[in-house]
Amino acid sequence: MKQYELEKTDILIIGAGAAGPRAAIACANKGVKAMLVTKGSFGKSGITPVGFEGFSGNFDQPGDSHEFHLEELVKTGKFLCDQDVTKVMVDEALDEIRYLDQLGVRFSKENSKFQPYPTPGCKVPRMMKIWGGGYSLVKKLKKKAEEYSAYPPLIDVREDTIISRILVKNDQVYGAIGLDIRKGIIRVFHSKALILAAGGAGFIWPHSDCPPESVGDAYALAYNAGVKVVNMEQQLMYPSNVLFPESIKGLELPYEWCLNKEDPKLGGWLINGEGKVFYPLEETETIGTRDFMTHIMTNEVKDGRGTPHGGIYLDVTGVSESRKALLVKMVYSYKRLLNFGIDILSQKVEILPGAHTTLGGAKIDPESRTNVNGLFACGEATGNVHGANRIAGHSYLDTQVFGARSGKFAAEFAKEADWISADKAQIENECNNLLSYFGKKKDGIPAYKLKNNIGQLIGECMSPIRNKDGLKKGIKEIELMKANDLPRVDSPDIREYNNDWYEAIELRHMLDCAEMMAKCALLREESRGTHYREDFPYTDNENPVKHTVVQLRNGEMRLTTEAVNLSKFKPPKEKGPAF
Repeated sequence: MKQYELEKTDILIIGAGAAGPRAAIACANKGVKAMLVTKGSFGKSGITPVGFEGFSGNFDQPGDSHEFHLEELVKTGKFLCDQDVTKVMVDEALDEIRYLDQLGVRFSKENSKFQPYPTPGCKVPRMMKIWGGGYSLVKKLKKKAEEYSAYPPLIDVREDTIISRILVKNDQVYGAIGLDIRKGIIRVFHSKALILAAGGAGFIWPHSDCPPESVGDAYALAYNAGVKVVNMEQQLMYPSNVLFPESIKGLELPYEWCLNKEDPKLGGWLINGEGKVFYPLEETETIGTRDFMTHIMTNEVKDGRGTPHGGIYLDVTGVSESRKALLVKMVYSYKRLLNFGIDILSQKVEILPGAHTTLGGAKIDPESRTNVNGLFACGEATGNVHGANRIAGHSYLDTQVFGARSGKFAAEFAKEADWISADKAQIENECNNLLSYFGKKKDGIPAYKLKNNIGQLIGECMSPIRNKDGLKKGIKEIELMKANDLPRVDSPDIREYNNDWYEAIELRHMLDCAEMMAKCALLREESRGTHYREDFPYTDNENPVKHTVVQLRNGEMRLTTEAVNLSKFKPPKEKGPAF
């Protein structure tokens, strides 16, 4: 029986959230054929369809400038973003917003002009509401991509296909290998270039607003391909995810609206388990950014002042009637909560910071290139765009700017590149790995049980407040799971729609991702942005700001550091408390 089916395309794109389709469209605009591979259904699966309704950018409005916008991003990211890369996102923001507007994405407007509103971390309004949220955004991108699917097709789509390995030969990518879940077929995709757009590892954490497929595939794929993966200790938490009741755990309740931005003292409020208001503080002037809010909320629970279910309360019951009317209009999750019998206007809600955006990932240059020839990355798959924190709405902006750029430059690369012959031994080895899960093993274990164990482990050792002992313990347990438990994973010998087989591939990615995260967190002996070490509570700007770097070398996980590009703005030479 043949082990695999072979397909060829100029450019292979892994991931079909917001970044992947934008990259495919850019490839097609250059006349280069792209194949878009997604783990689920195109337009319905992934992180983007369940995402927020906010899209941030620079609108050339009075009192604003590209330089000022960049400065705010750099400072909010605690100087951990490469400024030559982040500058591209600022400079091309308006072009991408206008392009989406032409596609029919419905932004908040007044008299046909974009109507941005304030958001924490920005002194001028930069956030626009997308009516319909991330689902609406992907729907429009999908519709545009489908225009290129007619003969001769420039964009092909392969749904329900999970990539297990990127194929690299002599430091140049030549495709990828994965599992077609519907048909139970191993597929080898031979390409001249590859764009990695499958970002997100939020579901590794026990509390998250991310969908179950968000398990860090992009980071494991990049790492095993020899890509430099940076800043994996930086996991952005969204501060106000519903914790209880269990039926809606993880639902986002946007604190940016629930806590008054114009005058925080007018409410709402954060209340601990003892019934005391602990935020806004008396000296509060503006609502805090996500890293700050996550820290103060986690600290309340850690110090024993949590709610019965281990969170804190968000209370907007005492705000003015006009404010309540605004919340009904702008809080997209208000009606969802009502469907579960919860009215935030009349009852407080238990919340807790939950894993949101993975800020670490593949290190790219301004043209979206990684250190592996022909391998590009964009969106949440990258790790040096936002730094150690992200301002609301800039995730969508990231996907569109770098989605477009990765498609453009990958297309130019593919036009000039020769086909690399496949390494048959490498392909057969991966096929054997994928087929090795079949058959009942002695002391066999299904993948889902180990996946649950990883979540509990990461929740303990990689909580927003970390320390050396916890990280070392977590790393040891992850290494033991890889050595002792992973070889025991088995699956029924069923090909079509075999969920155990699919989860075994995800498990392998999760373990690699978890190990990178914990080891990078141990390496960074300071607190910076979303990464807080209680044994190193200071942000160290006396010494050069560094990326943590993890890379596969000679079959081993090696960790180093690299200087951050500080071409425009530099931090003050000081060492001070992170919060």
